[in-house]
Amino acid sequence: MLIRKTLTIFICLLSITGASILLNTDVKAAASFIILGPSTINTGQNVTITISANRDAAYNAVDLNVTFTEFTYVGTSVGPGWTAVSGPSVAGNTISFAGALLGSSASGSKPVLTINLRAPNKATTGSITVSGKIDGTGLGAGSENGSGSRSFNIIRPQPTPTATPTPTPKPLPNAVEVSSTTHTNQDEWYQSNTVILNWKKDVDVVGFSYLLDASPDTIPGEEINGTIDTITYNQVPDGINYFHIRAKNSVGWGPTTHFAIRIDSTPPNPFTPTLIQKEDGTYKLYFSTHDNTESKLKYYVIVDGQELGEQNSEVTIPNNAKEIIIQAKDQAGNIVTSTYKVEKDQNNVTLTPTASDTNQNKDDNKNSLNIALLVALVLTIIYGIIITIVYFNDKRKILKNHTLTHSLDNTMRSSHENLPTFDLKISKQSNE
Repeated sequence: MLIRKTLTIFICLLSITGASILLNTDVKAAASFIILGPSTINTGQNVTITISANRDAAYNAVDLNVTFTEFTYVGTSVGPGWTAVSGPSVAGNTISFAGALLGSSASGSKPVLTINLRAPNKATTGSITVSGKIDGTGLGAGSENGSGSRSFNIIRPQPTPTATPTPTPKPLPNAVEVSSTTHTNQDEWYQSNTVILNWKKDVDVVGFSYLLDASPDTIPGEEINGTIDTITYNQVPDGINYFHIRAKNSVGWGPTTHFAIRIDSTPPNPFTPTLIQKEDGTYKLYFSTHDNTESKLKYYVIVDGQELGEQNSEVTIPNNAKEIIIQAKDQAGNIVTSTYKVEKDQNNVTLTPTASDTNQNKDDNKNSLNIALLVALVLTIIYGIIITIVYFNDKRKILKNHTLTHSLDNTMRSSHENLPTFDLKISKQSNE
């Protein structure tokens, strides 16, 4: 037990003594040259290397040699603050330089040279080695030898892979451009109920889905019902109709185009105006009717042949008026016309209708006339054909009879020539 305590005390004293010795000893760090540059260099690449002097004690002069392998020398420049005493000079693969910091000094690391080198065109390992002195004699710090070395991996760069372009996704078809040769303006009304529609077909379009109805926002189904670029609809009903169409390509269906078609093929409804004598003795004419579509109406009044132009429902009529004509016209141009005779007595004034006409009736009359003319023309043609046939048949019979008569005449003539001839003398003898 006593021996163990004695040994412990001895070790403690030895540790204290060693620490005291170490604290009182002046340890100087070794001088060196530091080489800075990229760790990996590509073949054929220019590279910049920095050589720095390094020591803890102050210094103001260096003298060094830099040796390189595998690299090709390009150039050297002296670091800031250094004045060249000799060099930098190049002999083979060695660069020599001696320089001083005039009027100043340094400690620690300070760049001395910047060297430009070119790597070889092959993959290999290059090296740079520095040796020389770092001097602080004039500063009372003495001179020390220093060195440094470093290896560099020179590699052949991998070819940059060509980026595969991301294919631009093919877009869906555009909205179909629709037009009409019969109902050009979607905001205008037309009398014709035959509708011709045309649209543009893009190159990549494989077909269309379309339909006609009275709804403004119908979406056609996803079934191709045509590849054409035009269509004709007959007997389209009056009112606002809508043509809906969308196109399909290899990607899918495009947006729907809605094309409005406004048809008003019938005139406004017939109406009966009212003529009232006011207390001041003036005559006021009142009238109103409606159309079977959303087409708006305009009224035109003619009194005794004088046009009053477009009028509203209340019109002042001259007291001596004898005939009043009222026309109601819709936006499609259909007109209903009513003509009235003004009859007055001492107490009352009345309107007696003398004529009522519409453009529809005119069209019906015109159609009837056209049909009658067509029937007459057909009958005339048929009659002419019959006369022609009869004429040629009669002529054929006449020719045939003439041929037969001529043949009989020839036959008789031939028979007559072949009859026996009698001698006249015999006849005389018989008379004797």
